[in-house]
Amino acid sequence: MIKNLSILGFILSCIMLEAQHPFSLQGDQEAKTLSFSHLTRMNGLPSNRVREMVQDFQGYIWIATDNGLARYDGKIIKVFQRRENDPSSLCDNGVFSLMEAGDSLIWVGTGDGISIYNPLTGDFRSFTCFGKKGSLFPVQGV
Repeated sequence: MIKNLSILGFILSCIMLEAQHPFSLQGDQEAKTLSFSHLTRMNGLPSNRVREMVQDFQGYIWIATDNGLARYDGKIIKVFQRRENDPSSLCDNGVFSLMEAGDSLIWVGTGDGISIYNPLTGDFRSFTCFGKKGSLFPVQGV
């Protein structure tokens, strides 16, 4: 857990460094400013246990946790979680893997299947293993 949070802190520091325009000219020398902060539940993450991270084409950092999915823009954390009877939400809060596809969809591997986030609509389409939420995976040969 500490290793994952340290990696997350380093990545976020690099993004924040770039976003803050850290270089200011002072004569012939450049002054560099580095900012570093940790993201935890106290900052808005749904869990301190981070499983995986990915940066999408818009620059958002997607963070898979044991209690939902977080999207970080360098300042604000938006949390996505399973909502009962809402087919446009995650199929399960236990998020284990992330991948951005070539079409910019974010594939989210959860404890109950796969949810696919569409950045144009802001909704998820889910395919579950156990039928808790969303469509069941299609079974061939049946």
